[in-house]
Amino acid sequence: MGSNHSVQINIHLDRTELFYFAGETVSGTINVHINEEQIKFDEIILLLAGESGYTTTRTVTDSNGTMHRDTDYHTISFLKSRMIIESPPLGQKYLIYNPGDYSWRFDIPLPSQLPPSLNQPQSYPHVRYYLKLVIDKPWYKHNVSEFLYLTVFPRIDLLQSAHLLTPTMFSKQNRKDVTLRGSMNKLAYLPGEIITGTLEVNNPRRSLLKRIELLLTQSYKIESKTKQEKIIHTILPIVDHRNDEHIMDKFSVDIPFRLLPPSYDFHNGYDHKTHVNIHYSLEFQVKVEGTFTNFDISLPVTILSDSNTNSNSSESHQTTNFSPNSLPHYPEIDINDKTDPPPSYDSIVLPN
Repeated sequence: MGSNHSVQINIHLDRTELFYFAGETVSGTINVHINEEQIKFDEIILLLAGESGYTTTRTVTDSNGTMHRDTDYHTISFLKSRMIIESPPLGQKYLIYNPGDYSWRFDIPLPSQLPPSLNQPQSYPHVRYYLKLVIDKPWYKHNVSEFLYLTVFPRIDLLQSAHLLTPTMFSKQNRKDVTLRGSMNKLAYLPGEIITGTLEVNNPRRSLLKRIELLLTQSYKIESKTKQEKIIHTILPIVDHRNDEHIMDKFSVDIPFRLLPPSYDFHNGYDHKTHVNIHYSLEFQVKVEGTFTNFDISLPVTILSDSNTNSNSSESHQTTNFSPNSLPHYPEIDINDKTDPPPSYDSIVLPN
């Protein structure tokens, strides 16, 4: 709850979670309790913002001629919806409130095309969304504000990725004639799904096959900043120091059942333009005894955010429902202050 000695603020959303799809409406109630006998405000404003953040480095030479690297932090505001909750009536300079409880409804629609929330809101790089309520006091007094982060994903569903739901085959050979062939029934998945397929190894020279590693990697780019994160890294049991001439077996691996930003490319903005690209790859790494004998096969895969192609309400993601909303607020937070980061998106737990 945002507060000072005279004002307490509470924002109550109409749903029990802080997750929204692009195109949905963020709605709820603002509750304000005033303790003083009488208080004056210039205006009450609610802001819904979307920002991308990234860093760049530069070489700096100090007065002693010593060179060092400095990091610059950049924030691009690609979405800023400003809603005036209440302002003084015509001919009146201030809003005047007596002690008591006051409430206002709000409804702010999200655009239908938005990049997904990415990383902790106050780490870099990131994509973040937040609601901020500001009670604007006269210039000689400190404003009171209430601040909370939202998680926003674009709706990437099976209908949009139908071309990825057909079987795929792949193969590759190394300099020792070790050939890996494989097949998968699709290349689009929801978090929590199981990736399955069949692998076949032909090894005519009977080289020692050490292992086959499987990696699911998230790669993203925010403006000029790129980064990768391993979502899955496991050793498949099909090969374990064997020199068989022919090996064939099925494999399966679970995608973590947690918030994974969907595959998406966003190069737009409603306030300022930003470029955000998130994509995933599935990689099979074959380790073979010898020099320059290892090889890999990489396949692009799409991570979806929604399995329901017909729903247009918050009920559409009940199958990936997030933890009940305890509404963690951040009163009077400076969004450029990196010393006190809010909870990670990973702390939002999906129920079994």
